[in-house]
Amino acid sequence: MKPRGLGWRLFWTIAPVVAVLCAARLILLPGAPGAGGVFDLGVMPAVSAYIAVEVLAFLVPALRRMRHGNPAGRRKLERAARALALGIAVFQAWGVARSIAAIDDTTMIPPAFSIPIAIASLVGGFCVMLLVADLVTSQGIVNGIVFLAVTSSFAAMVTDVRAGFGKGMVAGSLEPRHGVVIVAALAITIVATVIALRPAAHARGTRTAASEGPTTAYRDARALVAEPWVPTPASSFAPYPVAASLVSLPAVLRIHAIDKLGDLGFGLLFGGTMMVVALILARILHRPSELTDLARRLGIATEAASEDKAKAARRRALVPTLLYLLTFFLATSAAGLVPHLRLSMMVVPPLVALVMDAALAIRARDRVAVWEERRIAAVPIVRAVLEAEGIATSTRGTAVLALFQAFVPYAPAEILVAREDAERATAILAHLLLGEAAPARSPETKTHVPAGPDIAAWSRRATIALALTACAAGGAYGVASMRRTYDGPPPRRASLEVVRIDDTQDPLGKIHPETVPDYMELRWENAPTGSNAYGRTTSRVQFARISLEPGAREAADQWMSRLALPEGTRIAWERTDVYDEESRTFRPDGYRSYLLTGEPILTTDDVVDAEAMVTTQSGTPEVYVAITLGGDAALRFADVTREWTNRRFAIILDGTINSAPVVRSAIYGGKISVTMGAGDPEKQLAQARTLARGLTGR
Repeated sequence: MKPRGLGWRLFWTIAPVVAVLCAARLILLPGAPGAGGVFDLGVMPAVSAYIAVEVLAFLVPALRRMRHGNPAGRRKLERAARALALGIAVFQAWGVARSIAAIDDTTMIPPAFSIPIAIASLVGGFCVMLLVADLVTSQGIVNGIVFLAVTSSFAAMVTDVRAGFGKGMVAGSLEPRHGVVIVAALAITIVATVIALRPAAHARGTRTAASEGPTTAYRDARALVAEPWVPTPASSFAPYPVAASLVSLPAVLRIHAIDKLGDLGFGLLFGGTMMVVALILARILHRPSELTDLARRLGIATEAASEDKAKAARRRALVPTLLYLLTFFLATSAAGLVPHLRLSMMVVPPLVALVMDAALAIRARDRVAVWEERRIAAVPIVRAVLEAEGIATSTRGTAVLALFQAFVPYAPAEILVAREDAERATAILAHLLLGEAAPARSPETKTHVPAGPDIAAWSRRATIALALTACAAGGAYGVASMRRTYDGPPPRRASLEVVRIDDTQDPLGKIHPETVPDYMELRWENAPTGSNAYGRTTSRVQFARISLEPGAREAADQWMSRLALPEGTRIAWERTDVYDEESRTFRPDGYRSYLLTGEPILTTDDVVDAEAMVTTQSGTPEVYVAITLGGDAALRFADVTREWTNRRFAIILDGTINSAPVVRSAIYGGKISVTMGAGDPEKQLAQARTLARGLTGR
């Protein structure tokens, strides 16, 4: 039985979601406690299944009539979506379980881990999430699937922001203006979303003179101009993630031309792609024939609901739609420029839409739902018909539907009426939309057509307001892009090279010990040299070690220049440290040699960003510079490291090897690190900042 009262509805909205989010942290996968929890799939399998079924129903003419105005058809689509969601959940659970089982670390994954048990646990967790979503939808005030998805994303965003803020504070890279940018980006996104979605809750038909000809009890809607209405955004929120996927496609296909565009060129490409996608989706989602079909079936005057007016409605909504998407793009870009804080602005518009829908539901708490509509542009037409019969209406779920439209078939808008009008409203809609027999009309019922809002005036006000927010978002982006000016002039450009180390050759092993200078000694080591059919291979090679005596390194370079080194190779030096028991710190004590081969894999010119960072994973502060490579360099680095697995490469800074890590697997993502060695953490941090500025030239 559905609980009554606002308090109970709020309880059934919040409590189940809080409970399942808490359980997600506590109930871990059996046999793999460090690899995730049973609720890791979330509700995304259901979201994917609903969208897939909706797209299929849109493309197949035989299924198209099930999508709108047909409760029996919607029930069939609902069952198909649930069945497909279960199949997707099983497939995703299998992928997760296989990935966990493939981890080559027995300290993390115990032998007791079972793939079938993991699949059953993950699918069971998904089913529980779906049951919770259904409970929230039926007993609460918002759509449960949307609420679960948004709250999960919001919780992840808060965790990321806290971690990024902590790193930024430790590294000292956050400035007061960065806080202003974050607050401004959030505020601008919230305000723009409210401006764009607010009309969705109030749009309805406008009264005009009654059309000529006889009328019936269910044709009084002809006294309405059910002005075709297209919401803002007219193309849904989808253009932003779609554009992001399209722009990243060249990098995935290893088309390097996009890397040469620079920040400005990339931003223009992204924005242009987003606008094109918005125009295309607007035409697909708001075809004039669909906008006028429902009005004609309801008997509304065809002149007022003509396709010309439907096209005009779509054109009117496009300008504020493009302004809204541009505002979000600028606000997101501004937030993305803040060091360390990778704020996911994608969760903000859905969260705002949920809050708006919750407010509508609270205001209409004494009303009941009589109709579900998944076409947001059809909502004012359905409301107009009921209000023509003297039935006051309100809506619930319109903000989420206006934001996502066809991409949330599981979250329809609901037409709400007073409880005493529910039976008559349902009968009227069943008669007009489903062809059932007309109900008897009460003698005391008087046709009442409230004056609807001026849709054109709404569009003008929204355009002006969104233009102002877009200007504010551009200002926030400008503030975030400002260069630091109080650190003095930028240092000279640092020299960075990443070069292969050849441990398969041992030119020093041929040297007679008596010919070695006094300031140098030769030592043996087992160096990694790759892999074969039997596993990883090593080679026993010699390296030279010299002290920090003045002139020792110059003399060693001169001595090494007389050696017969293999063609294409050269000797480079890495500084070595020794632990001082008295000071309990590491101090430099000399240099050791490596044999480098080939041209540099990477150079300073491949660096697009560098940030000073601090980590405490080892228990003590370790300072390093996180370097981001350009797209072409990142792909080149991934290719080389894939070929150089279980071999070493040298990171050379200003002619001296900074580190010589072993490549364990291909390194993707275009990220490398330069450690600052040992010493005073404050001095190291200052050096790291200087190096970061030197690498980026700013």
